Order: sequence, then structure tokens, then C-alpha cells
Amino acid sequence: MKKRFLMLVAGASLCCIWAAACGGNEEDGEPSVTISGNEIVYVLSGDDISLDTVVTAVDETGASVPVTVRSDGGFDASVAGSYDVTFSAEKKGARAEKTIVVEVVSPLISLPEVFAVGEELSLSLPTVECSASSVSVALFWRFGTGNWQEIAFTDGTAEAAFTEAGTYEFRCTFDLDGQELEKTLTSEGYSVGVDSAALAAEVGKTYAVPQPVFSDNVDDDYSTYYRAEGDAEWTEGTSFVCPEAGYYSVRYSGTVGG
Repeated sequence: MKKRFLMLVAGASLCCIWAAACGGNEEDGEPSVTISGNEIVYVLSGDDISLDTVVTAVDETGASVPVTVRSDGGFDASVAGSYDVTFSAEKKGARAEKTIVVEVVSPLISLPEVFAVGEELSLSLPTVECSASSVSVALFWRFGTGNWQEIAFTDGTAEAAFTEAGTYEFRCTFDLDGQELEKTLTSEGYSVGVDSAALAAEVGKTYAVPQPVFSDNVDDDYSTYYRAEGDAEWTEGTSFVCPEAGYYSVRYSGTVGG
């Protein structure tokens, strides 16, 4: 009985030694590097982008591996076009290389820099030309720190009215084959009012143009112009004589958000 017991213990020791040796072989697996990324990556023109962020690389354990740009293909983020960019990654002698197309797109976004609040504003849906087979565009706005609100377009146009003077943000989003891009622009909404009782003039007498009341985001320094109905040119001045009955237009010109 004693001898058989000793044989069993020896057998168990051998089994433990063999198992430890098998685990060591797994840890010493052959190193490898894999670079992953879309075959085409879309970038908005003017965006500040680092090319080495558009792809990622991992080793055989899933750990991140630094990526370098071997050839940028003449990439220029300010010039629309397609660029063949080659990336490489290396770790423990294992090396990987991948070439993708980085396409810089320049969307057409027509938004006014300034606009009068309380009046209907005509907007056009932004457009973008690119190689993507699926393109979806949306436009959102918000005032101050308010919530973003989407503008509903019909056949590429929309009518909107904004009521508060101040800075408005407009965010354009582009879904290009599932890749989400966005661009945010700002516009200043202003208001101006005059005393309606002062909008009548007498023929042959000097008419003093009424002083306007601007919203707080308009500078105090402004210019005043007038012209008779049918005239093409504006004349600068704060008063004029009406030679005959008819309609005259008055224009105030100032700086918003300056």
C-alpha cells in the first residue's frame, strides 16, 4: 500500500510540471500587429485633424499599438479631394501596413452672418459633394445654452423666424456612409425699432430721420441713408427735404456683435 501511494504522488507531480510547461508556450505566442479602419474616411475641409487618429492598431493580445503615417499622399485638409494615405505600425518585430483613402469634402452652407429677428428667414439645406453612396444632412439651431432644435426642410428650403436678439448657433450634421461629421457656425440676430409716429414727412419741408433703437448687440456708431421710391442710389444723411409726395426709404447701417 505504501509503494502504490508513492507512485500516485509522483504521477501527480509529473502532471503539474507538464501543465506549467504548456501555459508557458501560450504566453510565448508569435507577435502580430493589425491595423483597422474604414477604406474611405471623410473629413470636412478646414477641420483640424491628425491623420494618425483615423486608423487604429492592436497586437496579438488586443493591446493598442502606435500608428505612424508612412505617406500622407499630399494630404491638405483645406483642399477638397481624395488622398491615398499609408499607415504603418510595428511591435516586437511584427509590422503591418494599410493604405486608405482620406476624402476631404467641402459642404455648401448658406447661413447669414447677421439677420433681423422677428422677420421670416429663408434657409437652404446644406449640401455636400462626395463619393459616399449614402448621404444624409440635417441642420439644427439653438440660442444661448438652450436645447438644439432641428429645422424642417421641404425640397431643400425652410422658412424660420427667430425672436430674440443675440448669438445663434447653427449645427450642420452630415452622415456619409455611416460616418458622422458636423460643423457649427454662429449668426447674430439683431432688432431695430423706430417711432412709427415719426415716419410721416411734409412736402417741401426738412424731414429729420428718427433715431433708431437697436438691440444691445449693435454698436452705438451707425450711419443713416435715405432714398426716394424708384431711386437706385442711397444718400447718406440724417435729414432731407421731400420735394414731392411719395414714399421714401430709410436705411440704418451699423455693426452687430462688434
